[in-house]
Amino acid sequence: MRAKILQQDFDKLVTSVYDAAADSSLWPEVLTKIRDAIKCEYTILGLVDSSLTLQGGSPHHLSLNSPLDQSWQAKMPALFPKIPALEKLMGLEIDTSWTQLQHIDESDFKKTEFYHQWVAPQKLRDCLNMFYVKRPLLSGSFSFVVSDRQDPIGPEQRQIAERLSPHLRRAMAICDIVDKGKLAQSLYQATLEQLSCGVLIVGQGRRILFANAKADRILTKGTFVHAAGQILASRRIDSTVALNDAIDRALIGDSIVGIRGIGIPLQSEDGSRAAAYILPLQGSGLRAELGHGNVAVFISSRSDQHPVVVEMLRTLFDFTLMESRVASLLAQGQSPQLIAQALDLSVNTVRSHLAKAYAKSNASDQTALVSLISRLTPPVGTTEETA
Repeated sequence: MRAKILQQDFDKLVTSVYDAAADSSLWPEVLTKIRDAIKCEYTILGLVDSSLTLQGGSPHHLSLNSPLDQSWQAKMPALFPKIPALEKLMGLEIDTSWTQLQHIDESDFKKTEFYHQWVAPQKLRDCLNMFYVKRPLLSGSFSFVVSDRQDPIGPEQRQIAERLSPHLRRAMAICDIVDKGKLAQSLYQATLEQLSCGVLIVGQGRRILFANAKADRILTKGTFVHAAGQILASRRIDSTVALNDAIDRALIGDSIVGIRGIGIPLQSEDGSRAAAYILPLQGSGLRAELGHGNVAVFISSRSDQHPVVVEMLRTLFDFTLMESRVASLLAQGQSPQLIAQALDLSVNTVRSHLAKAYAKSNASDQTALVSLISRLTPPVGTTEETA
């Protein structure tokens, strides 16, 4: 059975994903809804935070799922290196799905050790994996499997997963910023004051309605954002445009915000960096208790929350994934000819992607686009905001 989903049903999924950003206890329920929409056996959402390894600690692993046999899930780490075509999986860009049977003939797949030890005993057939975030210190993946009673994973199921990916990135980033679910303990002002990140509640006209202590210090110093007559603005014009656009979209509703507002890059005059994540406050329950119809803006200065170039170009200018990759390589000094070789494209296709990137970013030519990207990605220096 192929999975098809109406726009109104997809919008409901997005709303439930954002509800889980405010209340992490809802993730199993949300992943069950996604399971049923995709028509699969089970879904898994993972996040690995490796920032603690910089201090000699161990990575933090978070795994969420729809109902499944945990004994099988516990066996996966040992079997993971045996997955056929694993190198293609690990080389994925964000928001791009990978399915097992697109990389190996099914008759050959059934001869593999991985199939006999993990797939066949569970009566499974195919699986999809996708990175919704992929940074040096933070990576997150979404996976689902179909049973041997179903067809291999098709384009409809892949499309649903890829459309959900930016929304999962936003929701899980916010869950991670607010200390693994502390926000869900209570949404009263006292709890917001205890959060280590800056939190602003913004209403119509982008007017600031509330700022917790951390956000208030940021506003007072004017490091990353400031209040111009109680209207929220960034210190950078390009970031202000992106921030305004994301907030205005989020004030309309969950689905309208789309890919915008996921890690908007913020930079202070001294070169310190931060990222802003926008959460619409719609629906009911805990998320709406922050102020139904308003928008929450989370500001994180943690280095592992800094978006990479591909993410920034997507969230700031609505670049496609390929436009982002081409522009990123251009900023690294590669010519259109070298980019074409690296991405297995024709030079004309590379130039077509660049032309679209110029139009979306209002850059007049290659030099202007490279200069724009350079301003978004300053040299590594002071990365933690100390307010």
